[in-house]
Amino acid sequence: MRNVMVFLGIALLVLGVVSVFTNLGLDSARVGVSQDGVFAIDTDGGFQKPVLLTGVWNFYPNRFIDPDDIPLEGRVSTFVPSDWNLGNETEFWGINSGYGSYHVRLEHVNPGMYGLWIDTVYTAFELYVDGNYLGGAGTVGMDAQSSKAQFSDLLTMFEVAEKSYVDIVLLVSNNYHPVGGIGIAPIFGSSEQVEQLYTRSVSLAVGLVTIFLTSIFITLFFHGKLNKDSRLIYFAVFCFALALKVAASNSLLGLFFPNFPIGVVSKIEYLTIPLAAIAFSFYWRRVFGLSVHRWIIHGFQILLALYILLILTTPIPIYYPFLMPIIFLIIGMGLVWTIQVSLSHMKTKSPPGLMVFGIFVMLVTIVMQAFYYEGNIPNIFLNHMAALGMAFFVLVNFHTISYRFMLAKHEVKQAAQELETKVLERTQQLHVANENLAWNASHDALTKLMNRNELMRRIDTQSFLPSFSVVYLDMDNFKRMNDMYSHKAGDLVLQSFASKLLKSARTHDMVFRVGGDEFVVLMPDTDSSGVLSFAKRLFLEMETFCVDIAEPLHMELGIPLPLSEKCRLTGSMGLVVKETGTIDVEFMIQQADEALLVAKANGKNRYELVVLH
Repeated sequence: MRNVMVFLGIALLVLGVVSVFTNLGLDSARVGVSQDGVFAIDTDGGFQKPVLLTGVWNFYPNRFIDPDDIPLEGRVSTFVPSDWNLGNETEFWGINSGYGSYHVRLEHVNPGMYGLWIDTVYTAFELYVDGNYLGGAGTVGMDAQSSKAQFSDLLTMFEVAEKSYVDIVLLVSNNYHPVGGIGIAPIFGSSEQVEQLYTRSVSLAVGLVTIFLTSIFITLFFHGKLNKDSRLIYFAVFCFALALKVAASNSLLGLFFPNFPIGVVSKIEYLTIPLAAIAFSFYWRRVFGLSVHRWIIHGFQILLALYILLILTTPIPIYYPFLMPIIFLIIGMGLVWTIQVSLSHMKTKSPPGLMVFGIFVMLVTIVMQAFYYEGNIPNIFLNHMAALGMAFFVLVNFHTISYRFMLAKHEVKQAAQELETKVLERTQQLHVANENLAWNASHDALTKLMNRNELMRRIDTQSFLPSFSVVYLDMDNFKRMNDMYSHKAGDLVLQSFASKLLKSARTHDMVFRVGGDEFVVLMPDTDSSGVLSFAKRLFLEMETFCVDIAEPLHMELGIPLPLSEKCRLTGSMGLVVKETGTIDVEFMIQQADEALLVAKANGKNRYELVVLH
């Protein structure tokens, strides 16, 4: 897609250059004087190409002549195209807001179908060929009340019979625009040639408008989907102004909306020029990071804003004279910007060379069209040049923007994936941390058994059914061991005892450390024989307890534990069983604690069984 944009831009540029040099396939008129003194164009039997009827015409200022009876008196010579307010080289007849008649004769025209394309702006006219009315634009009149201008083209076809010449008469009135007369010379040729030329011109204008409108859509899509960057809004406004400018200047508004008020059309045509320049100035600063002194750029923007205000609040005779100064102001600022990007590219290769070339082309085409208006250059394609240059800039700009946004999209996607991974990792870490916190809150750090808090929570939240047993036990002679060999030795002893306790218990039994060397075992579905079996398994494990802990004590702490009768680490238990009725776990633990005391009082290393009824 990016390469297609560049291809379209280069194709437009090549088309523009070729069309400028060929004048869009137009030939030049050859003006002479007929035998009766009338200015005439000798066709020499016909034209190979359409011809632009530029040159000296017969002009009747402040007069509507009879197209059937063209008078010889009262006429003056004038150049077409021109502003009738400026007169000619030898005479000045200032008739601003007036009317007049134009006449030219085509000699030696072969019989056949011919066409005329007349593109007049802000001027009402009626076209007559050999005295026959063929069409017009607006309503001609001798005063402002009766004269109504219309912004549109006229394409008409007519047949030429066997005749030595053809008289073309234009009755023209202008009470709207400061520039009067025929501003663009009519185009004459075979009907097929003129129609093709008109179609190409309209198609080009429609294509340019389509490019700008598509650019707006893509830009707003980028803005909405990828990046809320204000420079995209500036670029969209720039393209919108260009689309309106092309539609207004090339009579597309008049073509598709015939009743569009001319006052609105004129304001759109002139308003879009400073609007596009202001939008571009903001876009320039945000995209390229290059700027002149802020007072210069602010002054530039203020002058353009004032011109916009002038256009909105005053009629065209007031704001039109400021158009060319504003255009040359824009050209001057454009020259500064072009020099800036060129120097930046030579130093840093940024912006890209294609972008620099696009800016240069845009500036050159604006200058070409400015001189087309200022100098009445007889080349109709120059009227499209500024729009073509801007379209080329827009397309190559999209080539760069799309690359940046694809890169940004990739970076955003990559960043999103990295963020998602980090969030997942962090979530897992938090989950593990929460699990650790929950485990630490419910378990003893030393023995890894459940603690007293967890015991109380289960008593409060769980219900137990008979048969149910509770074991309360502690180690015999643990305090002596702890005092003799240190707390570290005591910790190893407790860890080893907890291991044997878990080994003796069943999978569904619940083992808790409730104090220093005190432990509680809750045994669901356990009757007297079951709890006694547990006690026997634990006593059997404790027979080798001193042997089992001797090596860890020696290896980790360097403590030689005597394996004789001096090592008396055993366990005593209080066993409580309730085989029927309601289970009160707290009461059973209390009874088991008392049974433990009885067992210790009876000599330790034994158990005391209590059966509750």
